[in-house]
Amino acid sequence: MAVELALIEQLREFDTPTVAESLLALGCKDNHRFYMGGDVKLLTSVPEPMVGVAVTVDADTSTPQRESYKQGLFDAIDQMAACNLPAVVVMKVIGSRPGHECVAGDGMGKLFQVAGCAGIVSDGGARDLDGLSRIGFAMFGSGAVCDHATLHYTLADAPVTVSGVTIDHGDLLHGDNNGVHLVPQPYHHAIVEACCLTRDFETRAHIVQRRSDLALKERLNQSNKLAADRADKCRKLMQS
Repeated sequence: MAVELALIEQLREFDTPTVAESLLALGCKDNHRFYMGGDVKLLTSVPEPMVGVAVTVDADTSTPQRESYKQGLFDAIDQMAACNLPAVVVMKVIGSRPGHECVAGDGMGKLFQVAGCAGIVSDGGARDLDGLSRIGFAMFGSGAVCDHATLHYTLADAPVTVSGVTIDHGDLLHGDNNGVHLVPQPYHHAIVEACCLTRDFETRAHIVQRRSDLALKERLNQSNKLAADRADKCRKLMQS
């Protein structure tokens, strides 16, 4: 089932931890398969969460003397145009010196942004981070790397794995300065309302935790009741 534009638009309203907690509340017990670790972090300053459908690319920018090949970038742009949705280009680094990968800069960011790309997610590095921030382009990667040995990009012909998360063309990704999360398709119909429930639950639970007039046991009891109420409502969302 294809991702709808309305879902992407609505999910920009929530931070990534809220999406993660909502997936757990909806019953996503293998949630560990869908969130990236601290090796992939937001390297730029952006005004809102990055949300889009994945376009996957294999990138080698670190292998000395390898012939340059940029067709994969143009193939990715064609794929973005074909899906007609905000996209996230996922770049899996395959070069011989992973710590020296520099997969993107502000020129690529501008090229991709015009094509409808919301950001890049990679297990490699990037440069021109100030320039990418100025255009509001989300760049997730391992860190800043100032140069590259080659530029070799191919559109992936199979799912790629970045930071332990396996991603295929068309998968829905959500990311902010807390990290990157894949939103599995079985939860698409319920995730927005679950995020609303989670935001309300966390606001109420945090208020309870601040109450110095209540004993610790009572604060925990009230928080547990709030959590149970959210869990019940999320179960009903999955049944609808």
